[in-house]
Amino acid sequence: MEKVVMIIMIMFALGINHWSCTGLPRYADPLVDDAFNASVSAANARIHGRFLYRPYKSSLKNESVAEDNSRNLFFEFYMQKTVCRKRIGANPFTCAFQRRTSRSVVKCESRATVIENTLYYAIADCFFIWHSDSTFQT
Repeated sequence: MEKVVMIIMIMFALGINHWSCTGLPRYADPLVDDAFNASVSAANARIHGRFLYRPYKSSLKNESVAEDNSRNLFFEFYMQKTVCRKRIGANPFTCAFQRRTSRSVVKCESRATVIENTLYYAIADCFFIWHSDSTFQT
């Protein structure tokens, strides 16, 4: 009986936290996490429009170390338009997705360079793809 109560409590706790999470795995290495956040910022800067985009799916595709010990991190991620406007300077990870029948989705590939445990720069290339509610999952 105690085991069943414990399982129900865990499921309840996870259910409450479900609405506040971004749905993305946070990277174990804080520097990789910072590089991903910088990549999202670089992508939002390049996307024309008034609204921020928030990632809902991401992966670290490759990591390479150069002879000068700099690390190049290559990410691929998908983002959807949020309700937050760019000009207010909100954190896209805290913004809710826009709820519409047709959703504008952006696929991005980025590269972030880390030199001596400091994020040097991040660049992102993005393009739009479109999904309907039947194919989009958050």
